[in-house]
Amino acid sequence: MADEQVSTGTLGPNTWLVDEMYEQYLANPHSVSVTWQEFFADYRPPGPA
Repeated sequence: MADEQVSTGTLGPNTWLVDEMYEQYLANPHSVSVTWQEFFADYRPPGPA
């Protein structure tokens, strides 16, 4: 997964949840599970449309 970019389209209706968890991760990476830490390590949120 490290080489893959996740697009907003693939997150579907859960985009808001991932955005919230990403903000939480940025504030404190250990506040989310290790699986999410690995996901967010390479995650780049989409820019404004």
